[in-house]
This record gives sequence, structure tokens and C-alpha cells, in this order.
Amino acid sequence: MWPWLRGALTVSNIKSVWLEVNPWRGMMLSMVILVVYGIFALGNLLGALRVLALVVPAGLLLNYALHHLHATPQKGKFPESGFITTLIVSVLMPFDVSAGIALGAITFAILSKHFFRLRGEHLFNPASLGVVGVSLFVTFPLAWWPDGYLWLVILLGLINLWRTRKYVQVATFLLIYFAFLFTITERMDVAALSLPFFFAMFMLPEPVTSQGGLRGQFFFGLIVALGAIVANECAWLAAVALPTGLLVANLSRYLITDPAPKYAITPGFTPQH
Repeated sequence: MWPWLRGALTVSNIKSVWLEVNPWRGMMLSMVILVVYGIFALGNLLGALRVLALVVPAGLLLNYALHHLHATPQKGKFPESGFITTLIVSVLMPFDVSAGIALGAITFAILSKHFFRLRGEHLFNPASLGVVGVSLFVTFPLAWWPDGYLWLVILLGLINLWRTRKYVQVATFLLIYFAFLFTITERMDVAALSLPFFFAMFMLPEPVTSQGGLRGQFFFGLIVALGAIVANECAWLAAVALPTGLLVANLSRYLITDPAPKYAITPGFTPQH
């Protein structure tokens, strides 16, 4: 190996370069990897491509149009936040999902980013609102593609948590939800493998719609878990219990606040529409 390359590939150098990457881009790269891997790993190439063809172009076009219409600072720029939302909605869709459900979910999600706002921020996690909104009209199962290859979800998820610094939030949720699953399965191994790692590591710690400080993180993770458990007992919400719990917690952050600066622990983060 060339000396200059060996010198560049040190842990400290790699860490410093990664910390300079906006967390949006780190999240976007992780989602692209998860989606591309899933296309080939889940054994339904055409089904995966069909879902992506329905969701991604529609979401990007609607997001671009709304940025242009409202003349936001993101007008004319690539919508990184919107692209992440389209990928998350995509991996929640079953391969045989109807076009109406897929398009409805991404439409709800993108509209929420622009219209459901308070103090300049999203009220709700967009992808969660998208799938829950559609489920109010028609029940459908969520697919959770990445939970089919947990090793990659956990690997990339740990990197995402390192960048967002939402360890307490995610740990609180996972511990409470694990206890809930254990009461159902009565087996620790089954409960552990049934944990929704993609939801916990990629949807739950989204910086804009979650809490920033340690106290806020604890209560946010607690409310997500309790909200999901309650929703799981409601027949019309059971299929979307996890996103429903997240929406409840999104609202709770205005009632249980943390005085810590919201983005202080997320280095390099700049909120986007």
C-alpha cells in the first residue's frame, strides 16, 4: 500500500471525514445501501423495483413541486430529506401493494413535510404519517424490508446512532418493547429477534421530530413504546402500531420538553423541509 494512502486510512482521519458529512447524507447513503441490498436479497426483484418505481419518482416530483411553489430555501436543490422519506416509505410497502396505497402513502408523507408544521419544524415523522394516514382508509400490512437482513440494519443503524447521538431514546424504546414482546412469546431469543431494529435505528431517531436532550430522549422513547403497545391492541391500528406510537410521541414533545438545545448533540445537522 502506498505510504500516503496508509496514512490517510487511519481511524482518526476516517472519523473526522465522516463527522464532516451532514447527517442527512449519512442517513441517505445508509438507506440507499439498505434498499439496494434488499432488492437482491429478498428474492423478489420485480416486486421491489415495482414499489420503488411507484414511490420514489412520485415523492421526489411532489416534493420538488412544493419547494418550487413555496419558494423554500431548498428550491432547485436535490431534496435529500425528501429522498430519504421516499426510501423509507418504499421499504415499508409489501411487494404486491396496490398502486393506490403506495402513492397515497408517499403523498401523505410529502404533504406532511410542507403543511403539518409548527415553529418551522415537522409536526410528525413524514413516513409514519404517510403509512398511518393511508391505513385509516384501507388496512394493509407493512413489509419492513430491512428487518429481513438484520446484520446490515444493525451495522448501519449503529453508525446512524453515533451521528445522531440518540442512544438513550433508542435504548429506552427497545428495552420496553422487548419486555412487551417477551410477555407475548415467553422466549427471550424470539423476543430479541422480533425487535423492530430498522424502526428503532432509522425512523425513531430522526432529529427534527424527536427530542434532543437526554431527559427528552428518555421520555420520547418511552412514549413511542407505550403508544405502539396500545396501538397493537387496537384492531384498526395493529398493522401500523409502530408508526402510530411514533406519531403519538411526535406530539408529546411539545408537552414534555427538554431544555437542552435540540440539535446540539447531532454534529453537522441542519434541518431541511
